[in-house]
Amino acid sequence: MTMTYQVLMTKVTGEFPEPITRMAVFDTRVQALATAKVWSTTQAVCDGTSRVKVLARQA
Repeated sequence: MTMTYQVLMTKVTGEFPEPITRMAVFDTRVQALATAKVWSTTQAVCDGTSRVKVLARQA
């Protein structure tokens, strides 16, 4: 069982699903979490207009 990890930055619009503005895919959880941490410091996330999500997927 192989896992991949998606890091998504979405725009907070109140719609479902929220539009994805940035995406990256990694083979390791450590890479995904490190990227999410960096993306979480962006101005859009701090303003509350974007959010960052990490999803694990079975490949």
